[in-house]
Amino acid sequence: MNTGSDPSFTLFTHINDQPLCLHLSSLSGFVFDYAYRDYILSWYVPLSHDEGQLYSMLSEDWWQMMGQLRSRLTHIDVVNVVCYDSIRILHTHFTDLKAASARKLRESRRERERERKREERKGRREIYRERKDRIKRERKRREREKEGKREGREREER
Repeated sequence: MNTGSDPSFTLFTHINDQPLCLHLSSLSGFVFDYAYRDYILSWYVPLSHDEGQLYSMLSEDWWQMMGQLRSRLTHIDVVNVVCYDSIRILHTHFTDLKAASARKLRESRRERERERKREERKGRREIYRERKDRIKRERKRREREKEGKREGREREER
């Protein structure tokens, strides 16, 4: 582990000449305080009058959890995470994304084909309906003509 002689190491472990862990501790304190205020106090205050006992118990648990997290993070091989794990995860993610995109493309093509067939069937139905209407109009016209001829003959006969 580098002790700080490398300026890039100092950059990642110190902010404004203070250790990064102090900044993370204060940030996690803010996170806890806001979470307690926004998600617990909103429903807990009307139920109890414990005057901060819950806050102190939860705060103690929070800082124990943060201590365990800090000790676990010290055992992580950062080089392995950056150079191997993150690359593997990103590769898997983009492979899944590509597969999902291809699946979505296939589904959209299928849907367009279904829509085209629907429109084709609809067009056929329209053509059939128009043919049927034209035949009906033609029959009515012929009937009127026949009726007109009958009336003409009847007039002539009278």
